[in-house]
Amino acid sequence: MLLDAGFPASLAALRSAQYRRRTDMGIKDEVKKRGLQLMGDPRVIKLMQNEQFMKAMMTIVQVPGKVETFTVEQTTRFAKNMRVVTEEEHKTLKRQVKNLEAEVAKLKKQLEKK
Repeated sequence: MLLDAGFPASLAALRSAQYRRRTDMGIKDEVKKRGLQLMGDPRVIKLMQNEQFMKAMMTIVQVPGKVETFTVEQTTRFAKNMRVVTEEEHKTLKRQVKNLEAEVAKLKKQLEKK
C-alpha cells in the first residue's frame, strides 16, 4: 500500500528498498565510504603519521606490480631457455607474416598486369 506521496506504507518495504539501494552500490563505492570513515578516526590519523607504518604500506601497495614483473621476467627467461616462443614473439612473427603475405599479393598483382 502506498501513501499519497508515493512512498511505501510499511516500514519493511522501506527497509527493503534501502537494502536494495545499498547492495546496488559497487564494492569500490563501499571501500571509498569505509576509507573516508577510517580517515576520520584519530587512531588511523596517528598511524598515518608513523613513518615506519607508511613505509610498510607503500611496500604492500608495490607488491602486486613487483610480483607481476617478476613472473613475466621468469616466464620469458624460461621460454628462452626451453627455446619456446613467447606470446610477444608470436605476435611479432604473426605481424611479419601478415606483412609478407600482403607484399607477396601486391607483387603477384604487379606480375599479372605485365
